[in-house]
Amino acid sequence: MTGTTDWQKDRRALLDISIQFLTRAQALDDAALSRRIIWYKGGGTQPLAMRLVRTTTHDIYHSGQIRYLRALQGIPGSPKTGE
Repeated sequence: MTGTTDWQKDRRALLDISIQFLTRAQALDDAALSRRIIWYKGGGTQPLAMRLVRTTTHDIYHSGQIRYLRALQGIPGSPKTGE
């Protein structure tokens, strides 16, 4: 994808998914967050809350990568405007 329009569409799609994720996570009670799950086949179990934290930090990591690549390319953007 190229162009500002495609970039804005991608950002909007990611925001929509993030809002859905947050809404669902906020609806969980302590019992649901404490429930142990197998995240990968053959892997150990972990509380759902830990998986949510790891997913969130993973997304933040990639957000930083995107900002770094945009800065290297001289593409403007700021945390306040999100451009």
